[in-house]
This record gives sequence, structure tokens and C-alpha cells, in this order.
Amino acid sequence: MLPRHVPARVSASSMPLRSPLLSQPPRVTVASTVSKTSGRRWAMARGSDPYSSYREWEKARLADQRAKEQATRRQEQERKAREREQAQADATARDEQATARNAAVEQRIEKLETLLRSSLTWDPRISLTTLRRRPDIAPPDLGSLAVPEPVPDWTDFAPEPPRGLARMLGGRQRHEMELRAAEDAFAKAQDGYREREASRQARLARARRAYGQAVADAERDAATHNAHLDRIAAGLRDGDRHAVSDYMEIVLAHSPYPDGFPTERHAGYVPESSLLAVEWYLPPVEIVPEHKSFRHIKTRKAVEPTIRPLTEIRQIYQRVIAQIALRTLREVFDAAPAGLISTIVFNGRVHAVDPVTGRRIQPHLITLRATREQFQPLVLSEPSSNPSSASADTSSPTSPPTPTNWSRSSPSCPTAWPTRAPSTPSTSSPTSTNAPT
Repeated sequence: MLPRHVPARVSASSMPLRSPLLSQPPRVTVASTVSKTSGRRWAMARGSDPYSSYREWEKARLADQRAKEQATRRQEQERKAREREQAQADATARDEQATARNAAVEQRIEKLETLLRSSLTWDPRISLTTLRRRPDIAPPDLGSLAVPEPVPDWTDFAPEPPRGLARMLGGRQRHEMELRAAEDAFAKAQDGYREREASRQARLARARRAYGQAVADAERDAATHNAHLDRIAAGLRDGDRHAVSDYMEIVLAHSPYPDGFPTERHAGYVPESSLLAVEWYLPPVEIVPEHKSFRHIKTRKAVEPTIRPLTEIRQIYQRVIAQIALRTLREVFDAAPAGLISTIVFNGRVHAVDPVTGRRIQPHLITLRATREQFQPLVLSEPSSNPSSASADTSSPTSPPTPTNWSRSSPSCPTAWPTRAPSTPSTSSPTSTNAPT
């Protein structure tokens, strides 16, 4: 039964005010109404607001909610700031990557365009004395083989003899037993030592024989190499065809070129006409970078290349071949002893695969013939000079090759390179052939 002062129903005006931020109004029961009514009467009797405790709770709840919302907004702002920083760092990295790639391409093109001028300060003459070899072999590292193992010492095995009272209380018998065991252990140690020492000495002897053989091989190789240099030096004085050919191959082999250039170069000397025929294996057209530049496309967040036009690749490659030919002529004329070489025939070939037959071929891309009198007036250090025009003015070489239509001339160099028996170059008219790009 309800008390008299508590109405059976609670009117809407007696309910606590509901905050608009609350999703659901508070559920009021009769018991809670009685408690709140009693609380309000007690609060009014004490002269306080009956809703102060609720407002404080609501205020604290709203403050906590605002704090959480602020923390969420702060975390979102920090996340977006980190994303912006990361995006900026990625964009900067792509800019740097594009810059580095452009620098590498420009450096490569610069090396290709200055093959001739950059070599003019290079002295092609080779002193054969600097090429002599010495059998420089380090002393043998025998390690533990050179140190014999210590001989077993009886004092390390002999038992301590009994003394005093221990000797009287059966110590003598125990000592005799220990002594026999020690003698057996000492004998086994001596046997093991002799076996290990014999094995060490055998391995030491093999190591010394191997070292002696290595020294003998190195001395023999050095003597053979030095004797070959002596024959070249003597042949240069006499104008020997083999000596001059070998020396000029040494000169051509020491000519520095950028990475990716073949190192196969041959030379054949004809003393009857003081002519040197050079067969040089040229780099393929891929030596020219196919990408002209790199750009950072911000909308795609990527570094994308710009393809170099095919006509530009052809022009650069033509200049590379012409520079190699002129550079070779300059180095040969400067390195050759006076009076030995008056004419040079340069044949540039390339390793390729025939797209029709699928077989490996070595077509000639350029043939250049020049005398010393024709070559000396050329000003190779002029930056504005065109290597292709200079080579054409020298001796009318074959047409410069292109990636799609190679120009080939009949070989005008000796064909029997290994035998060192070159013949007089032929003057057959050039023929045209196709080779892969």
C-alpha cells in the first residue's frame, strides 16, 4: 500500500527534466518516485535545489563526452597530419628519384658524346717495362702445421708416492696399481703423439711441395710474359709484323671506355705497306639510353620516363661510332713508333642476331681508311666539330649505321687474325645488309 503523501500516479510535471542530449528519457518507477519526492522534500527542508545533483551529473557526463570528442578530433587531426607528412615525404623521394635518374641519363649521354674529346688528354703510349711481371707470392701460411706438438712428459702421468702413515696403511699397494695405470696411459700418449706427429710432418711436406709448385708456376708465367714483352720490344725496333700487331693490341686494350663497351679488339700489321688494320667490336645500339628523361607525375604518384625518339637514338649512336673510329686512329698514330705505321684501316663490327635466320652474325658497321697526312690536320678538340663529318672528310667511310638499317662494307682488314699473317686490305665496294636493332 502506498503512503498517503505519495500519489498513485506521477504527473509529467513531477518528472525530472530530460536533457535533449539523452537518447532515451529516464524510466521512472513508483519506488524511485517515492525516493526522489522524499529527497526533494529533504532538500527543500534544507533549502537546496532538488535538481542540483542531476545537473551536476549531467554536466559531468557532457564534459566527459566533449573531452572524448575533442580527443577523437585531435587523433583524427594528428592522423591527417601524419598522412600529409608521409605524402610530402613520398613526393620528395619521388622528386629526388626523378632528379637522380635524369642526372644518370645526362651523365651517360655526356660520356657518349665526349668519347673523343675526353680521350685527347690520354697518352696512348705504353711502356712495356711497366707491364713486366714479378712472381709476387706471399710466404706460405702453414699455420699449426709448422708448430710441432709437445712431447708427452712422464711427470704429467706419474702418481704421487705415498708418504708417512699412508705408506704404512696399504699406500704402497695402491701406489703400485696407480703406477702401472700411469705407465699404460703414458705409453698410449706416446703412441698417439707419434701418430699425430707423423701425420703433421706428412701434411707439412705436402703443403711445402704445393707452395714450391705455386712459386715455380708463378716464376714460369712471369718469365714467359716478360720474354714475350722482350720479343715485342725487339720486334718494334725491327718492324716485325707480329711484334707491332701485339703492341698495338696492348695499346687498344688499355684505352679506357665507359661501362658496357666490348673489349674485343684486334690489330694486324702489314710491314710492306706500313699499314695497320684494326678490327674493333662496337657496342650495340642499346648503349644509348632509351629514356630521355624522368618526370614525377604527382597525380599518379609515380616517376615515369620519357621515351627518347628513335631518330635521336640513331644520331647519338652514329656519333658514338664515328668517335670510336677517330679516337682509335688518334691513339694508334700517337702510340706507334715513328715511321712504322702510315695508314690505318678501321673496321667496326658488332655482335648481333639475324632476325631472319636467327643466327649470330658480326656485320661491319663502319670501315674507315686514313693516312697520317690525312688525319693530322683534323682539330679533334673543337667542341663544335661533328665526328661523323670529320670521319667522312678523312677517308669517306661507309654510311653511318642506324638501328633499323645497318650499313655494311666488305671487310678491308685481314681475316687471319690468329695467325698474324694479314694481307693487303681489299677495296671492294660496300654492300648493304640488314641487322637487328
